[in-house]
Amino acid sequence: MCGPCDGIYFLWCFSYNAPKRSLWNPALNEFMVLPDITCWKPNLPTELHYIQESYGFGYDSKANDYKVIQVLGYRYGNLKVTDNPVSILIYSLRTNSWRYWGDMDNSYQLKLNKCYVFVNGCYYWLASPRITSDWNYQMIISFDISAETCQEIPLPEFESKPDFESQLIVYQDSIAFVFVSLLPNYRTNFCIWTWNEGVWTRKLKMKLDFEVCGAFSQWRDNMLVFRRAPSKLVLFDTKTKEIYFLDDPQMGGCENICAYKESLVSINDFGKDITHNGSGVL
Repeated sequence: MCGPCDGIYFLWCFSYNAPKRSLWNPALNEFMVLPDITCWKPNLPTELHYIQESYGFGYDSKANDYKVIQVLGYRYGNLKVTDNPVSILIYSLRTNSWRYWGDMDNSYQLKLNKCYVFVNGCYYWLASPRITSDWNYQMIISFDISAETCQEIPLPEFESKPDFESQLIVYQDSIAFVFVSLLPNYRTNFCIWTWNEGVWTRKLKMKLDFEVCGAFSQWRDNMLVFRRAPSKLVLFDTKTKEIYFLDDPQMGGCENICAYKESLVSINDFGKDITHNGSGVL
């Protein structure tokens, strides 16, 4: 699941018996199945196969269009690693069609979509320099939806430890890098950096007296929501440092948390002389 963007979600399903890619606006009860992709990378060597799919969903303010970005990585048929650059496909809601944009400069392994972020017209993913079995992410990859340009962003300097979790979120209207590492007695070291004008700034560093398991999201001003062990939700005020333990939502697991914003943007009628109007309430 990607989003929401103006109350609209992009959904991706592994099931062979269900639509693979779709858009959903819960407020209007609208569900739209996207067309199948037919514009794959041209002249792809027969020995290469798609092995990784990562997504992003956002609004292109210059084109007045909602777009899905699909990033494809490759491996050989015997699963041997390849240096073939990852490819980008773009879906436009206005034209209801996919197109092959091209390849990035390098081969990357992107963290799954629980770590995708869209802010200020750019998509962001945690990445490592190539597709390997090593999940040690070393950079951020961005894609500007209007300019259609890619960029590598270095991570802030931090002390990497064996038991740590990292994630990208939107914090104070900027892309933010969250780093948590486990301490003795189930305590957690917790840090947040924001990226602005090419510089990382550490916004928060503190120790929490419980184990944090990830799935971070900002909710209203300085409030963060995240998951603590085993599957409980926590509301944390980064300004006052107050912590609120939320009622158990009876969930078996949690991979992603998002602040939902209702919208009257119709995915079925979009492009029919209807302009962007994503106002709504939390």
